Amino acid sequence: MTIEHVSACSSLKEPSMSDWISKYLEATDGIPSPEIFRLWTAIGAVGGAMERRLWVTTSLGKLYMNLYILLIAPPGIGKTEALRPAEYIMKQCKDLNIAPGSMTKAAVIDTLREARRIITLPGGQNILQYHSLQILVGELGVLLNAHDLELLAVFNELFDNKESFRERRRHVNAGKEIQIANPQINIVAGAQPALISTIFPEEAWGLGTLSRFILVFAAEGFKPDIFGPVVNRQKLYQELADQMQPWTNLYGQFKWEDNAIAPMRKYYAEDLQPVPDHPRLISYNTRRIQFLIKLSAISALSRTSDIVIDAYDVERARFWILQVENAMPGIFQAMTLRTDAQLIEELHIWMWKKYREGKLKPLHESLLHEFLSHRVYAERVPRIIDLARKSYLITDLGSGMFKPAPRLDLGAGILKTKLGGH
Repeated sequence: MTIEHVSACSSLKEPSMSDWISKYLEATDGIPSPEIFRLWTAIGAVGGAMERRLWVTTSLGKLYMNLYILLIAPPGIGKTEALRPAEYIMKQCKDLNIAPGSMTKAAVIDTLREARRIITLPGGQNILQYHSLQILVGELGVLLNAHDLELLAVFNELFDNKESFRERRRHVNAGKEIQIANPQINIVAGAQPALISTIFPEEAWGLGTLSRFILVFAAEGFKPDIFGPVVNRQKLYQELADQMQPWTNLYGQFKWEDNAIAPMRKYYAEDLQPVPDHPRLISYNTRRIQFLIKLSAISALSRTSDIVIDAYDVERARFWILQVENAMPGIFQAMTLRTDAQLIEELHIWMWKKYREGKLKPLHESLLHEFLSHRVYAERVPRIIDLARKSYLITDLGSGMFKPAPRLDLGAGILKTKLGGH
C-alpha cells in the first residue's frame, strides 16, 4: 500500500460543524498526541456509545459497531493523552459502563456481567437486556499479561456479539457457571511495539486473534507550543458529552441511502483495494469489509446523530481504513527493535510453556533459533541464547539440548527464577 492510495480518497468534503468526531479533534487539538490517535479514539467512542442498540444488516449478517482498536507507539508518543478525554466524556453519559484499567480475566467477566442495561423497546411491549462494557486503557500491558491466551480467547468470543456468554469457574467459586445475556465489549487501548510480541504470541496472529483489532501506528508524537494559548477543554468535553448522551437512548437498524449502496457494493466486489500484503495481516484482511460497514455507520451517527448512511459516510470510512493500513507495516518494523532483556524474557516464557507442554522434555537448539528468528535478525540469535544461558534462565544440557529455569511468577509476567535451574 502506498501514500498515493490514501491520498486518492482524500478529496472528501468537510463534515458538518456538528460532526462529533471532528469536534473531538478540535477539542483535543494541541494536546501532546498524534492526530491519528485522537481520530481513532473518537471513532471508538462513537462506536462504543451505540452498544447493542444500533446495528447494520446486510447479506453478511447483523453487525453492531463495537471495535477493538490498538494505538501502537513507543513510550511518550501520546497514547494515554488521546484516551483521557474520551474516557471523561463517556463517563458523563450515565448509561455507559466504563471498565477499570487493570483487570484479570475473571474481573473482565465479572465487570461485564455487572454492566447490565434494560431498555424498553419502541411500542412499549418488549424490553431488551444486554451487557455492554467500554474498555479504555493507555497501556494494554496493565490489562493483558504476557501470553494471556485465556483473556484473548474471551475477547475473541465476545467480539462478534453472540446472544450469550458462558463460563464455568475453575478456582474461586469452582463449578459455578457464569451466564451473560447479549454481551459486548468495546476496546480502545494503547500498546508499545516492543510488547506486542509478548502480549500477542506468534499463534495469536495465525489463529485470527489480531484480525479483530484495528492497529493504529504512530512513530512520532506531537509537541504543542509550551507557551501556546490555554484552552478551556473541560467545557468542550462537556459539550461533546451532551451531544453523545441522546445516542445512548437510540434503538434501531441503520438505513442505507441509495447513493451509499453503489460504492459499498463496489468496494465489497473489489475486496476494498488495495489489500494489505504483510503476512501477519492475512487474517485481518478477512474482516476489512466488516470494518468498512461499521465505520460507515459510525461516521453517519457522528455526522448527523441519525441512523442513515449515505455515500459520504462510505467514502470517509474507506479513507479511515486505507490511512491506518498505510502505516501498519511500521508496527512490524518497530516490533523488531526490542532490547536484549525483552527478547530473553520472551524466549524464557516461550521455552517454559513448551517445556511444560512436552512433559519436561528438553528443547533442541533449532527450536530456539526458529523462535528468535521471527523476532530479530539472524546474527543476533546466538547472542540472545548465550545471554539467556549466562543469566541462568536456560541451561545448556549439551548435544544442542536446552531446558528453561522454572518460572515462579507467571501471573505478573515477571521473571523470578532459581539460579542454576531446578
